[in-house]
Amino acid sequence: MPITAIDGRRVIEHGSFVIPHGSTEARLDLAPLFLRIRIDPNREAGDTVAEGTPDGPVLYIGKLTLTQLAAWSGRLEAEGHAFIISISVRAIVTDEVAIHTVDYTVTAP
Repeated sequence: MPITAIDGRRVIEHGSFVIPHGSTEARLDLAPLFLRIRIDPNREAGDTVAEGTPDGPVLYIGKLTLTQLAAWSGRLEAEGHAFIISISVRAIVTDEVAIHTVDYTVTAP
């Protein structure tokens, strides 16, 4: 039985991953599409901005503190494929070490 989102769309993939301390970027691969997620300390904490770049789409997220959460949802299209992606990011900060955890859900449009 397929999993469905609250709005009735079919969930294609759901999961989480970590952007480790010292790293500022991760890549979510959804063949043939991908989305790079970049922690940007020059943006306001928790800000999320998606931009197309020559290297593909990037979701910029302002550097988070321990009590902050960033969330973004959008449509990603390429080569005749389309997905709706919902992302939440939170920071785990201990002794000046920041690890960002990313939870994501990909649904059919």
